Amino acid sequence: MLEDYLDQRERDASAAAHQAKRDGVAAVESPDGMVAELLAEIGRRFYQGKGAKRWGQDQKPLMMTLTWPATWFKQRGVSLSVARYREIMREIVEGIATHGDLAKIEYFPGYLQQCVRLWFVHNGEELYYRQKSLRDSIDLALLKGAIGRAPAGPDPMEALAAAHRVLASQKRPTKTRKEDCGQTTFF
Repeated sequence: MLEDYLDQRERDASAAAHQAKRDGVAAVESPDGMVAELLAEIGRRFYQGKGAKRWGQDQKPLMMTLTWPATWFKQRGVSLSVARYREIMREIVEGIATHGDLAKIEYFPGYLQQCVRLWFVHNGEELYYRQKSLRDSIDLALLKGAIGRAPAGPDPMEALAAAHRVLASQKRPTKTRKEDCGQTTFF
């Protein structure tokens, strides 16, 4: 079942790319297509032989992990292209495949989340300053009138951050412990 899902995703992605190439039009990068492509790649690399049940259980935490960097960028007021975002996430996944001890990983979404956050601890500020200086340069050029205003498309970081908010809001409520009526409280 997992293999069928991954094969179908690959066929859909290659058919869309072939159609765009045949039409002479550059394929439009969409955030949801990028997340689906990254999920398929993670499934191929790390979930072979683990069963469809495990894959189904881990998809939501994996999507939350794949969309978390968008909230990081949104909080700082910078944006990335979908291609650069994909490149960063593939770099992290490639690092796990190359250097990670996959036999010791019990819960892959948690491990991926830790790797993504560590990547941003080490490389995030540099990327932030690079994007911020690029944004400031574009704003200055627009103010001087050097660049005509092109119709701006939707910000991919906004779409990914919104997806992360939706996924995070669907968490189950935590169980609360009933107060023990036999114990007095001092506060």
